[in-house]
Amino acid sequence: MVPSHFTATQYQIDQLNKRERAVQFFEGLFLRDPYLFLAPDGQYYFTSTRLELIEGGDPNNHLTEGIELWKSSDLLNWQLVGVPFRFQDLSWHKELTEMGEQLKRKPMLWAPEIHFINGQWLLTHTTSVKRANVLLADKPEGPYKEVFEGPSFGHRHDPSFFQDQDGKVYLLNKAYEMIEMSASLDAFVGEPFRAEPSNRKMGHEGLTMANILGKYVIFGTAWSTDKMRHGTYNMYYATADNLHGPYGERQFLGRFLGHGTPFKDKQGQWWVTAFKNGEVYTHEEIASRKIQDDKAYTPMSSGFMLVPIEPKLDVQGKFYFDVLDKRYKYPGPEEVQNFKIR
Repeated sequence: MVPSHFTATQYQIDQLNKRERAVQFFEGLFLRDPYLFLAPDGQYYFTSTRLELIEGGDPNNHLTEGIELWKSSDLLNWQLVGVPFRFQDLSWHKELTEMGEQLKRKPMLWAPEIHFINGQWLLTHTTSVKRANVLLADKPEGPYKEVFEGPSFGHRHDPSFFQDQDGKVYLLNKAYEMIEMSASLDAFVGEPFRAEPSNRKMGHEGLTMANILGKYVIFGTAWSTDKMRHGTYNMYYATADNLHGPYGERQFLGRFLGHGTPFKDKQGQWWVTAFKNGEVYTHEEIASRKIQDDKAYTPMSSGFMLVPIEPKLDVQGKFYFDVLDKRYKYPGPEEVQNFKIR
């Protein structure tokens, strides 16, 4: 049974106001890939990978999987909006099932996001069977309609959207690829291009973008060892003065923050979401281990964390992030890239 709401405790309220340590929300819920943004209607919207654990989900019927949506006016008290989209709503759900049979894997809905672009609400997600989706609606709760005919949106791993200051909209996917979209969001414009660090690959998934302090910032996710499920699941970034680049070297945003969402709240303060991905140990237990590259480690048990961060420019005008909870600020000893952390 999925709760209809979460009400903040005094401890959560105090910690969120102090902005010194990460704050846990939705305790007890399994979720991955937490996506959160502040919409023009003054509400924060949250969605995440929930698989069959959403309201009305059935582990024996993949077509019941969908996008679970929450909203809040203050980041503290959350109300369940519902499940405005499920696989069973697809006009091509038979093709989705057939693709799962061909690949010999269950179709699963991964990494959903919600955006507000050109006066419309947009849902997007990827799947476990090499198909992605984009949907539009007039209201966040739907009803949503398919934008592309059938499965023609194609295989887009972790699709995300970014609208530039000139109004142009871009689709991001994989760990490096961008392509401009039409204003109606139902067609591609031109050819895809790469947005990636100058010195090495960003990672393997979760590419997103923001414009912060006059810089274009691309974010991506990788395991600290560059080996799947070894070490910690981290977030990295690179910056440029132009959307098309060139982007600078890959920088370290934070440990355990992989596939989170950097976002700005109503007060202009920045946060990043984080979730459980690995075997659970306390921060102290992880720090005390001599070997930290033998498996996946995480300090988070359930729900999602809000980790306070602050984007800054140094005296030379170079952009960087200051992670205010020091437990997430520094790379582990197993990190394959050397970083200078400010």
